[in-house]
Amino acid sequence: MTERATGLTEQQIRFAEEYCIDLDQKRAAITAGYAEASASQAAARLMKHPLVLEVIAKAQTRFAQKSDVTKAWVVCEAKATYMDAKGVVENGKLVSPMDFTARLRALDLLARLHGFFIEPTKTVRIIRGMEDLTEDELLALAAEEARGDDVRH
Repeated sequence: MTERATGLTEQQIRFAEEYCIDLDQKRAAITAGYAEASASQAAARLMKHPLVLEVIAKAQTRFAQKSDVTKAWVVCEAKATYMDAKGVVENGKLVSPMDFTARLRALDLLARLHGFFIEPTKTVRIIRGMEDLTEDELLALAAEEARGDDVRH
């Protein structure tokens, strides 16, 4: 396979492009032309390749710029989700339950699509841990983001 000016093969570039669609490493490897039997191993190897990671990061940056989703927005939405998790209560009765899990999954996906978290396992830990944060801790995260501090852990 020929290498392009990026120093990557066409297959490696295709993997990076396909990965950015839904963040499914194995599916991206298969679509890029790697053997299905070894797609997971190929994907794991590609996800450690600095030039592949650079192509992914650039694509995520372009996507984030087009969609106007920022880290601050994700943190604020996570805070709003936390605050709304109990649903709407009127006269002591729950009238509108919140689908907390669905909202957090959507936020997780948005954050990962925009490259806000480096390791998917850390993303899941952080997002699932939001329910344990106090309002003050969530506000502190939002303040860190507003200052431009890195909120990735």
